[in-house]
Amino acid sequence: MFNYLIKYFFIFIVAIFVSASAVFAQSQDEVILPQIVIESPVFNFGEVKRGDKVSHTFSIKNIGKSDLLIEDIRPDCGCTIAVSDEKVIAPGGETALKVTFDTLGFSGPKTRVIRLFTNDPKQAVVFLRIEGTVLAPVLVDPPRVYFGNIETGKKD
Repeated sequence: MFNYLIKYFFIFIVAIFVSASAVFAQSQDEVILPQIVIESPVFNFGEVKRGDKVSHTFSIKNIGKSDLLIEDIRPDCGCTIAVSDEKVIAPGGETALKVTFDTLGFSGPKTRVIRLFTNDPKQAVVFLRIEGTVLAPVLVDPPRVYFGNIETGKKD
C-alpha cells in the first residue's frame, strides 16, 4: 500500500512539473515575440485636384522583444507606391513607410489600401489606408457616352 501511494505521489509531482514547464515555456515565447504598432493606420488627404500625387508617411514601431520583419508590402492598386526605409525593425525601433497615390485618371471619393505582411504572430497582416476626394476639372454624367460608329474625316 505504501508503494502504491508513493507511485501516485510521484506521478502527481511529475504532472505538476510538466504543466508548469509548458505554461512557463508559453509565457517565455510570448515575451520574445515582435509586436507591430501603427498609431494612425488611416490618413485622410482631404480634397485634391486630379493628377496630384498624394504622399503620406506612416510610422511603424516594434514594441516587442525580437526583430520585426516587414516581409511584404502590397498596395491594392498600381496607382499607389509604398516604400519602407527598413525591412527589419529592432525591438523598440521605428521606421517610416512612405505611401504615394497618383490621382491621375480618378475622380470622386477614393480609398487605397496597403497590406503590410509581418512576422508578428498576432498581426501577420496590417491594413493601412489613405482616403480622400479627387476633384475633376470637369464632371461628365454619365461618365461614358457611346456615339456609335463614326467615320473620321467625313462630312455629312
